[in-house]
Amino acid sequence: EGNWLAVRLEGRKNNRDGVGSVISARTDEHTQNRLVGAGHAYTGQFSLEQVFGMGQSENAQLQVRWPDGSVEDFGTHQAGGRIVLTEGEGRPDPLASSVADSSASTASGDRPSWVRMLSLFAVAVLALFFISQTRTKPKRKDQT
Repeated sequence: EGNWLAVRLEGRKNNRDGVGSVISARTDEHTQNRLVGAGHAYTGQFSLEQVFGMGQSENAQLQVRWPDGSVEDFGTHQAGGRIVLTEGEGRPDPLASSVADSSASTASGDRPSWVRMLSLFAVAVLALFFISQTRTKPKRKDQT
């Protein structure tokens, strides 16, 4: 019943699909963040297209944090369509980039939370895969 906006990334300096990027969509009501992931699991796969539910809002302000830490502001986009945001075509956010640069000089253990979560998710998927591969079918009683 509400409005929506589908966003896909096209990387130039980073990877071409923007995997590892975070897209932020700010509407009148709230801000939503989506992490662009890649891969698949037993019953599904990640979508490179991120869909934002916008409620009654007619447009959203879009911002992308690329995997290298740079941030670009892509302005306001109207609801009800699919768009592609290309790396290098947005306005750089100097404040966010300086924060990323200063955080890059910290200890390697101080990773952003989304990196830690993505790592944990990857480990969980691998664990489920290996568990599913090691299970054996139970024998029926008439098979002796």
